[in-house]
Amino acid sequence: MWYNIILFYLKISPFEAIIRYMFDYIARALRSFGIENYNFEARALLGHLSRGGPPSKEAADAALGRRRRREPLQYILGEWDFCGETYKLNRGCLIPRPETELLAQYIMEAAPHGAKLADLCCGCGCVALSVLKRRLDMSAIADDISHEALEAARLNAKFLGVESRIEFFAGDIFKDEILPLIVNRGFLAANPPYLSAADMEAVRREGSEVSYEPEAALFGGADGLDFYRRLAGLLAKAPRIERAAFEVGLGQAGAVCALLGEVGFEVGVIKDYSGIDRIVSASRS
Repeated sequence: MWYNIILFYLKISPFEAIIRYMFDYIARALRSFGIENYNFEARALLGHLSRGGPPSKEAADAALGRRRRREPLQYILGEWDFCGETYKLNRGCLIPRPETELLAQYIMEAAPHGAKLADLCCGCGCVALSVLKRRLDMSAIADDISHEALEAARLNAKFLGVESRIEFFAGDIFKDEILPLIVNRGFLAANPPYLSAADMEAVRREGSEVSYEPEAALFGGADGLDFYRRLAGLLAKAPRIERAAFEVGLGQAGAVCALLGEVGFEVGVIKDYSGIDRIVSASRS
């Protein structure tokens, strides 16, 4: 009875009281784990846990246990926002990042009317699908070596209502099977794996959130440039592709520009929010 009296004077419902308690509980736990944005993450987790009704302490503890082990918040939620849309994720997908939105935005602005996009290493599909959501005149193919990632991408295409304008393929871009898929496309895009061997060693040693992401979506060879060499080679064999745009890692823009220049493309660079050269754009000269 005393509980109801307190709620009456506080003028809040029992559900609101539970939400307030659980928010404080989750936020305190996250803060104790050393999570910098603990209030933001607490709101995100609470929203996720409250979808079926009042969240239970058991469910909160399970999610907190995963976060304490530094599993990324995005995988715990099973989704993340990108270009104003929410994308379903699984452990086979690279987590969408704000810098990659620059790649999607460039394609939206630079692609000619009716362009046919090829998005390689597509992951959850966030680049191609965000483009199609805003460019109703465009169509796309999307390819990834991970069947698990493509499962999420197909769900996202259906959720966004663009599934009729995109085809998905499970192909290895280092094999000849990929060339027939892109040869008749006009625009090639990719956010490929670009961490070097030294980068990957640091990720494994530090045990950070990045270590939970699939290695196949991160590792770009000894110097991180293997995929860009292959992409340049594909462009040399696909003369109908007039434009291309790729996300690159820290310090890689110069080398990628050189690779594209060698196969007849004029190049440009777009900086990200931290002033880092992040997107390499290319058009046939």
